[in-house]
Amino acid sequence: MNFKYAMMAFAALSMGMASCSDNEGNDVVELEGEGTYVQFGLQQENSTRALYPEIKAEDAETTINSAAVFMLNSNKVITEVFTFEPYEADGTTPKQNIFKATAGTYYFIAAANVPSSVTFALTTLKGKHLDNLNQVITEINEGRFAEFVDLTSTNAAGKKGNFFMTSGVEMLANQDYKQMEYTTKELDVHTYDEIVADGLLANPKKNYVEIKIGRAVAKVETAIGLQDDGTLLHVDAAGVVKPESIEYVVTNNPNAMHFFPNFGGKELFQAPYHTAYPVGGTQPAAYWPNLHDVDNLTYRLPFTKKGGSKIEAKGGVYSYAMENTNAEPTYGNATIVSIKAEFNPDMVVESGATTETANTQAVGTYDFYRIRKNKERTDYYDGRFFLDANDAKDVAETELGLVEGEYEIEEYLKCVCYYIIPLYDKEKEITERYDVVRNHYYELTIDKVLACGYSAPGGDIDTEEPDPLDPKKDTYLHVNLVVKDWTLVKQESGLEPR
Repeated sequence: MNFKYAMMAFAALSMGMASCSDNEGNDVVELEGEGTYVQFGLQQENSTRALYPEIKAEDAETTINSAAVFMLNSNKVITEVFTFEPYEADGTTPKQNIFKATAGTYYFIAAANVPSSVTFALTTLKGKHLDNLNQVITEINEGRFAEFVDLTSTNAAGKKGNFFMTSGVEMLANQDYKQMEYTTKELDVHTYDEIVADGLLANPKKNYVEIKIGRAVAKVETAIGLQDDGTLLHVDAAGVVKPESIEYVVTNNPNAMHFFPNFGGKELFQAPYHTAYPVGGTQPAAYWPNLHDVDNLTYRLPFTKKGGSKIEAKGGVYSYAMENTNAEPTYGNATIVSIKAEFNPDMVVESGATTETANTQAVGTYDFYRIRKNKERTDYYDGRFFLDANDAKDVAETELGLVEGEYEIEEYLKCVCYYIIPLYDKEKEITERYDVVRNHYYELTIDKVLACGYSAPGGDIDTEEPDPLDPKKDTYLHVNLVVKDWTLVKQESGLEPR
């Protein structure tokens, strides 16, 4: 596989930076090498993609306070790492950062607002081959996302946001892999004075490179899709879920992510796959509670939509998720949305009885019980809802003929139940559908209820181009970082045990 496809997975780090059209400072950074220079600017603008549409990013998701650009030669080796701030001390005047460079064809990727939890120094990547860019940020989970998606910090200019960004991911049609986005530029020879004089970036710009970057995480919008009459559709659910009782939390497996997007794997430049819980391997019992501290997860209110895509009430809260790609995507290693809701059965078995009657209880004011017969994902339960655990036990043993160890009596406190919805991309092949990709916006709409959920969170066990010539001539360079909008992925789902 060629370097082009490798780097295409690297440069999606572009999604919305601030204009560098009037560069007036002259910060010259002396680096080793011949007397040539490169200038980096930042510009905010929108861009489009052929495969996926995009959704507008918020201002706090596009602010750049610090940046790093990685320059690679034709041998796929990082020759320089340029780190810089985009503005003067006033926070509004763009800097004209000038660095040394040499002529020839180069590839460029970038990062911005790198969090302190990145334990390796960016400059240590200089001299590394692209095939070895596999740095991993560990122990990332829902509780630590504030460091990666800080939407409240304020820079010197009063602009909010300090969102971690890197080169991003390009999704290509008819491919079962993702590619790192990157920029290729053949640099011509220009003098230092010519580059400085071009500080206004007049067209045509000399050695001007636009590097695309995007957010290093995914964004998730969870919404309840109500019908025109304001109710949630229930399909053979044997009960009703109150839409106003629904809450959600996004959580991830595994809790580590790669600094650079989607690199490595079975083919060159494929995703840096995780390998936990492969197909045919041992899946952890109740994998989700085992991987995450459920007591420390914060459930949020979803958005409410009525009559299709129209948002009727926008009381909801967005969530973020780290990139999650797996060598063998399975249900057990997916990124999931956990739903908590109140379920009110249509029929219940009253205390001291075995047959069902119409439920007259007020939802959320009582507990109910169910008989679980096995650990499989089909035929989970006897169909009845009991108001007394002892009645459920009697039915399991005397009517169903089950012995201790063959069944469980599950308790639903105050009618609360849970659902699991794995995030996936229906545009991709089934084997890739559980991947969550950085800089992608997952719009999940809960459009119906199919059954009562679990009694606790977590559920069950469940073509080559030739390499360019090596650089050899002195030159000077402008580079522009562009932060792109979110790439939108839509998903509809019903609530049911999975």
